[in-house]
Amino acid sequence: WSEIYQLHYFNLIQFCVVDPMHCLFLGVAKWIVTKLWIGEGILNDEKFKTMQKRADVIKI
Repeated sequence: WSEIYQLHYFNLIQFCVVDPMHCLFLGVAKWIVTKLWIGEGILNDEKFKTMQKRADVIKI
């Protein structure tokens, strides 16, 4: 607990910064995608194809 939570304008979720060292470089993001999303069936081949079709139309 911290007194910062008492501030009416402070939102812990909104002000949370994604830590690139832990989330990207140490593989936490990869673990979440492979173990949770793919392993639990949230993402499957059909959804990957849909995602790829949407990505193909993006122009940079």
